[in-house]
Amino acid sequence: MKGKTVRLPRALVITLLLSAPAFGRNQPETTLESRRTSNHEAPTTESALAPSPNRDIRERVARAVVVIEPIDRDGHQMSPASAFVDSRGLVVTNRHCVEGALAVKLNLGADGLFDLTTIVSDSPDLDIVLLKGNFPSESVGRLEWASAVPAKGSALWVAVRDYKGHFSESPGRFSTVDYASGDSMLVLTTSCPAWLGCSGSPLMDLDGRVVGVVNRLGNPVSGQSRTSAEAALGADVLALPTTNPIAISDWVGADNDPRAHSFYSDFASGRSIMFSDPKGAEHYFRAALDVHPNHVKATEGLAQSLEVLGRSNEAAEILKKLGDTRPSDPEPGFVLGNCLFRLRKYPQAIAAYQDSLKARPTGATWFWLGTAQWTNQDLTSAAFSYEQAVILEPRHTSSWGRLTQVYMALGRPDEVARTIRRRLQLEPDDADLVDTLADAEMRAGHMEEQAAALKRLRELNPYLSNRAQIPQDGQSRGETRK
Repeated sequence: MKGKTVRLPRALVITLLLSAPAFGRNQPETTLESRRTSNHEAPTTESALAPSPNRDIRERVARAVVVIEPIDRDGHQMSPASAFVDSRGLVVTNRHCVEGALAVKLNLGADGLFDLTTIVSDSPDLDIVLLKGNFPSESVGRLEWASAVPAKGSALWVAVRDYKGHFSESPGRFSTVDYASGDSMLVLTTSCPAWLGCSGSPLMDLDGRVVGVVNRLGNPVSGQSRTSAEAALGADVLALPTTNPIAISDWVGADNDPRAHSFYSDFASGRSIMFSDPKGAEHYFRAALDVHPNHVKATEGLAQSLEVLGRSNEAAEILKKLGDTRPSDPEPGFVLGNCLFRLRKYPQAIAAYQDSLKARPTGATWFWLGTAQWTNQDLTSAAFSYEQAVILEPRHTSSWGRLTQVYMALGRPDEVARTIRRRLQLEPDDADLVDTLADAEMRAGHMEEQAAALKRLRELNPYLSNRAQIPQDGQSRGETRK
């Protein structure tokens, strides 16, 4: 049954349109290997202000950051990638860095090449693989995992070892936990500049602990021209099961097709020129799909090339056909929904997201379904979708924020206060959010809760410009505003 329809203010509709899912950073053209940015650019504004690790920590981390060399079925070396050895002695890197390989070498420079023979854990959802092999432990350091998500604004840095074995660092700050644009993956977003070859690198705190594994590129932050690093959450990587190891040659990601080399060559070429030469990218993706028809990432790359060329309806049709051939795969419906959203075909986008949810519900799909319903001015349905989104992924602050806004529009003050309180569990030191909570508690008639919020606000920021409006204990905020 269709939910309550509410006419939205024009400014809010525009805001929702601007927040439409952009091209996914898990899509082929925007994996880290596809952006031709130099790691020799001068430091940009925000990264220049972020502190770097001290020398001892930098040297300790450098010993654990390594280079891996995937090998295809014909013995050709694929693109080398950055990786690191964690506290368990496992080699951690991105799945897309080794996909298609039938063997993987660990390059320890002067100490030699060593076989990584086993996939200990494989997560397409996180784009992470954990590998194991026989290599001299005395030649490699190990990195400890951080126990929690860093505080907002914390200094972080990406530790990178390029294909030549050179080590470098890229400092910045932690922004928030969010879905990568157009992606169902939850990531740590940062201002750390990222460049070609950062995939699989550890995202570190200043104490030398791993907080995440870099696997995506975010949009440049204010004052920067270079794309920024995004990373799978360290807690999620650490929680991956390690009880069912398999040989790399038996791995589902290995490719035994005689034309595998041609496929990965065309696929990589297509994603590397997605925006600079979309017509050329279309050619490469079609060639790749001749080898592996209905390959999800190659089809998504083709669709995105067509969107850049202004052929969005054709892109949507290709994605729809992909979904018809893979009804149990949630990704085609999710990406189709994003494409239709950008075309402002909201009812069709809603249907595509719902098809994806039938295959497998995710917090990201519920989130974008809610946003499509909200933009289509069906707030009651949007509220239900956002509630499902926070159940499946309670760490996503924007889901809580959108849910709060929907309840505001629906005139449900108790729910507004509840959702803000829950979001504050994720961002307990956000003074602006505490200030919003104080107003929400007042509007809901929760005077004791309002007083507690105002007390917390004074603790967080005693120098607020409107501190004269902050009531003393026992005085309601409404009285101070008369």
